[in-house]
Formats: sequence, structure tokens, C-alpha cells
Amino acid sequence: MLSLRAVLNPGFSWRPVLNKLPRTLYVTRKYAKNAAKATSEAPAADGLLLSFALPSSTLYERTPVTQVDIPTEHGDMGILKNHVPIIECLRPGVIKITDVNGATDKLFSAGGFAVQQPNNHLCITSPEAFRLDDFASVSEVTSLLDQAKTQQATASETEKPAVDVRISVLEAILQALRG
Repeated sequence: MLSLRAVLNPGFSWRPVLNKLPRTLYVTRKYAKNAAKATSEAPAADGLLLSFALPSSTLYERTPVTQVDIPTEHGDMGILKNHVPIIECLRPGVIKITDVNGATDKLFSAGGFAVQQPNNHLCITSPEAFRLDDFASVSEVTSLLDQAKTQQATASETEKPAVDVRISVLEAILQALRG
């Protein structure tokens, strides 16, 4: 057994300990170093590139854009070219995409993740997303929200989490449609 005193000794070497272990326990992960090196050597894009994927389709694939506004768990965030690399959890809300010509596309996302890479590549994955124009009228969404709130009052303990998620998504859709 290795003691703490031996580890704290300035003359201590791990090599004899490692030689007694199977090689698979301490082999250097060269593939990770090679991937990091390839990423750092990759030329940065001139602008922000957006990839937006759903389980059933890809909405954007390395498409040049000017700005992407995303609803994160920490608040709304605007992503521009040369943004600091981040990984953010998305909450239900509107993702606003501004292309290089200034046209905007608004998609309602039920959640997901956004990853800003160091090379100006923003990757968004979401379980589902729909164009805001595809939704029904405000009155129909309000009616669905009222039904869900009524259902919440009578839901069992096992049904309550699903009803709570439905209510939060409907409230986010209603807020997006209003404005």
C-alpha cells in the first residue's frame, strides 16, 4: 500500500508503482491530445457558423450567421463571432437566428444544449424545435395552458412532473407568441 508520506517525498517516483500496474490503467490518451491539437490548428471561420440539429433532422449545417440569441438556464444570451467557448443548457424559449443578410429566423425550442467551439462554430442540439410561425393562435395556446393547469390540480404524484413541464413549455410558447 502506498503511503501519503511516500507521495509527499520530493524524491518519490511513480514509475516503479506504474510498472506494477497493467498498462491499460495508465496509458496516455493520445487520441484526446490529437483531437485537441487538430482543433487548435483548425483555421477559425470568418464569421459564426451555426449547426442546429434535431433527432429527426438538421436545420442548419455549418451555416454562416451574424448572431444567434439563445434562451439558457442562466438567462438569455447573444452569441456573436469570437464568443468565448461555452456549454449552455437551453430552457424552453425562442432561438433567434440572424443570417449574414440581416434576415431573422425564430424557432421555438423545447430545450437542449448549445456549445460554442473555439473556432467560431456554434452547435445547438434540441429534442424538438418549430418555427414560431407554425404555432396556433394565442387564444388556442391559452386554452391549452388552462387545460394543463386544470389537469395539474388533479394530477397524481407520478403525473405532476410531466404536467409541470407541459405548463412551463406552454407558458414559454405563449410568451414568445405575445412578443
